[in-house]
Amino acid sequence: MSDEKYEYAEKILVKLRDMAKKSSATIGEIIGEHQNNSSQNQRCNFCNSQGMATISANGQAWFGNCCRNKLPNQWSQTGTVRCAKCNINNSQGRRHATVNNGNWGICNPCISNAPNSNTNSIQKDEIDKELKTVRSAKAKLKKSKLTTAEMAKPYIDAGLDEQFALAIARGTDDAEILDLWESEWWKQYPADDIIIVSVLTGELTEDDARTINEFRGEHPELAMACIQKSVSVGWATMLLDSGFEEHSDAVRNVLAGADPVVIARIRKMKVDKDAIPPLLSLPILAKKTGVKGGKENIKSQYSEVEFMETEMSEKQWAKIFSTYLKGGAQDTSANRHKLQAIYGRNWVASTDSKKSIELWARFFNIKNRSSMNKKSLVKETRAKAGEIRAFVRTQLP
Repeated sequence: MSDEKYEYAEKILVKLRDMAKKSSATIGEIIGEHQNNSSQNQRCNFCNSQGMATISANGQAWFGNCCRNKLPNQWSQTGTVRCAKCNINNSQGRRHATVNNGNWGICNPCISNAPNSNTNSIQKDEIDKELKTVRSAKAKLKKSKLTTAEMAKPYIDAGLDEQFALAIARGTDDAEILDLWESEWWKQYPADDIIIVSVLTGELTEDDARTINEFRGEHPELAMACIQKSVSVGWATMLLDSGFEEHSDAVRNVLAGADPVVIARIRKMKVDKDAIPPLLSLPILAKKTGVKGGKENIKSQYSEVEFMETEMSEKQWAKIFSTYLKGGAQDTSANRHKLQAIYGRNWVASTDSKKSIELWARFFNIKNRSSMNKKSLVKETRAKAGEIRAFVRTQLP
């Protein structure tokens, strides 16, 4: 489509959007206000919200500003209602999702007969969505007149890595790209690592990629399943937080199609059954790659632990304590053994007691730890784990 056609489409959509503002009557316009009414602090009969409300024209129902300017089709519940317009009970119509005394709503005939009301008319948000699409396509067309390399050059000149600059030039969300660029965790990987490529191509958000990275070393199959979109990151974190975090073999059983509740019982694991995610509909087969051009670069956690035990130099150990544990635990033989013992399980499990997690927070000198709840302490401690793990991986021969 040419520039002229995009501009024409944009003008038409803008006109339609302006018309849509007037195309449907609001709930307040349909019901009307009683002639002797003034606003009072009352509970809205539709959504049960307390606030300033007015009485309907028929003197039967109170409605507040919470519902006044909404359109009837913004009420999600359909069925029998007591109409606040005509006061007829058990009519088919619409009402607020919140259960209310009296089953108040508006019947379909009153909605259809209202001035400027058409329940099948196109809505403003639909037009806005189409308008956004047209404007985005128009902007991309304008940018396409430059090569990707030319568009990336100013970002590279400003100091951005070439792969990150090219990703922005190709249209990947610049906020996600810069969130990744400004973080530290990704620097343990080359730019062509599958998890980095997934963010640069827009397949993963930086937040999801960071979360996957936190359990990637312990649960590589689960991490790959998330990268390949075989399972959601939310599903994965639910599984781990429910009690599977320290049981990599059990996680593999679940990915192979087993019921996590049954696996937990067989393996005599302590889990929160109510927090366990649903059974997968199909077994997940491990794949080596999930993003074109990317490569899997999951290092063996056991080789990292072995490296720490046998090959890490005094200088490298000193670097960990002076940089990542500054103000926390001292560089002693006992504290080194503590790090080795828990390396690879994100330092703490969500099922650990808060007191235990607080001890590790003090060990790592987590700032503002005294004011944090258990969930925040776990998150900050795992973040510190990621920093230390990233350093160790850069030291591997």
